Amino acid sequence: MSTKELKGSMVDLLASINDPDLLQDIYNVVNQMIAYNVDKTDFWDDLTPEQQAELEQSLAESENPENLVEHEMVKNEFAKWLNK
Repeated sequence: MSTKELKGSMVDLLASINDPDLLQDIYNVVNQMIAYNVDKTDFWDDLTPEQQAELEQSLAESENPENLVEHEMVKNEFAKWLNK
């Protein structure tokens, strides 16, 4: 799909949305993406080799379902910290 076609499709999709909250959410996401792309700051280059290796290891470990923590467990754990 060409850039012109993509833009036209996006305009058509946006025009079909009547929910102001959804439109605001979409606006926020697109605005953040544009700001990020303008900045083009890649934090990866600012990390030490050790930090990069640790992130890569964490990503690899997250592929194993046994290493994942249930969302409810995380919420409960944070709730304990926030209520102190």
